[in-house]
Amino acid sequence: MAARVIWAVVLLLATGGCTSFKFASGGKDGAPDELVDEKDMVQLPAGKFLMGFSQGEPDEFPVHEIQVKALKVDRTEVTNGHYRACVEAGVCRKSPYADDKVLGRPRHPVVGVTWGDASKYCQWIERRLPTEAEWEYAARYPEFSVFPWEGRFRPMVANVEGAADGYDKTAPVASFADGKSGAGLMDMGGNVAEWCADWYDAVYYQQSPGENPAGPQLSTGKRVIRGGSWADVSYRVRTTARDAMEPQLQRDSVGFRCAKDAPGAG
Repeated sequence: MAARVIWAVVLLLATGGCTSFKFASGGKDGAPDELVDEKDMVQLPAGKFLMGFSQGEPDEFPVHEIQVKALKVDRTEVTNGHYRACVEAGVCRKSPYADDKVLGRPRHPVVGVTWGDASKYCQWIERRLPTEAEWEYAARYPEFSVFPWEGRFRPMVANVEGAADGYDKTAPVASFADGKSGAGLMDMGGNVAEWCADWYDAVYYQQSPGENPAGPQLSTGKRVIRGGSWADVSYRVRTTARDAMEPQLQRDSVGFRCAKDAPGAG
């Protein structure tokens, strides 16, 4: 019971004042219903899109058509408050930045988690990391523009390098309303870069299957990260920009969000 009270306080802070909590009796490994609930996920229909960018970096082309199944994606990046509940449950490892006076704030995105940490949290709440193709589809849908928002980069639309946007490092999730994607997803560009499920391969687009690609089958030593962060220049927060990192590394600019198949995804 004491642990559940702790989770309630953590979630109250993380959700900006919501006072109604139902704790899971059936949630995976005891995950509270407030986290397992999908009310803060955005559903995207199955569809086709042109993945990549012919004017980007070499690993962004060739541009190729991809079919993506229907899915749901977290509206925001996973926060410290939400992740802390997983730590309190004994399922997830504590972030090395959990006690940082800025990076550890409840409404800020959790950082310093490895790829394995991120995967474990998503599994705990009955979700998974998005594939790289799903991430790009979600970030670009439905306009499929260069940035998650329509049009060019402009000041105060995302948390990127420098303090001109009001934040030296991470910002509370969903702080940049003008930077939301066409589908309503927040911080798909900037704030923190996000782990994806795939192994990274710079030339994968040359051999990518046309339907629900999941990246190389064998380890390449690095996992995909997407979206750019508070430490990146605006060029790196484009919807097609690719990056990668060794899955065991922990950085103060890398976090994640979760996804899951939508009903009828097949």
